[in-house]
Amino acid sequence: MATIPNNMTGFMNPVPQTYEDYAGMNVSPLLSQAQWNVGDGSNVNGSLGSGFSNLSSYGMPSPPTVGGFGGIPYNSITPGASTAVPTGFQPSAWQKLTGYVDPATDKQVTGWGGLALGGASFLTNAYLGMKQYGIAKDTLEQNKRQFKLNYDAQRSMTNSALEDRQRRRMQERPDLAMPVADYMAKWGIK
Repeated sequence: MATIPNNMTGFMNPVPQTYEDYAGMNVSPLLSQAQWNVGDGSNVNGSLGSGFSNLSSYGMPSPPTVGGFGGIPYNSITPGASTAVPTGFQPSAWQKLTGYVDPATDKQVTGWGGLALGGASFLTNAYLGMKQYGIAKDTLEQNKRQFKLNYDAQRSMTNSALEDRQRRRMQERPDLAMPVADYMAKWGIK
């Protein structure tokens, strides 16, 4: 006769874990002591002739029963049924912020905290972007101003050197040299 596996819930569970556990097993004594597994983990006698009619003596609460089914707990009719969901569940403010598992659907509900942080991040980045744009505009204006100052200084120095050289030519050979004003009009940097 096959043995019942050790990984069962409660003090007795007649349902073998695999098909091989049925091989050579006399199941008639087990059927006479059938246990029903309730979704909250406690085992409740199915009232199938086992003689355990008073569950409170075993420290187990009596589950609600479905009429006409001989006292079989309502949530043991469907295998894997879960316990009843508390009615009127209202998540706390912290749960709404961070997210929670909805007990009615067992699904994760995303909190609005991540969305709020994303919005704050967007606004902060937009503000900093506008500041960087303003700084870039100021930097461009400063670069233009400094370029103009450098250009004017270089132009002044170059024109001064050209004028001095033409004056010297006029002194050395006044008959071949162009007048200084005409030379600067033609060759000077404007």
